[in-house]
Amino acid sequence: MEQVYGLPLDWQELPGRKATRVADYLPDADVNAEENWNQYLDWLLDRQTRLRKALAAVGGVPPL
Repeated sequence: MEQVYGLPLDWQELPGRKATRVADYLPDADVNAEENWNQYLDWLLDRQTRLRKALAAVGGVPPL
């Protein structure tokens, strides 16, 4: 999945749950810094596109 995503992901085990959190973080982001909002939105859109491609490459998300 990371190979298709193109960047390392943060895999976080969730003890006692049947899930794992998969995350990517924008270091030093501050949602209060309105002057950076466009940059943050660009980052989010890029990561969302990467994540959708990576999930599709490994078989997608199973239905609940």
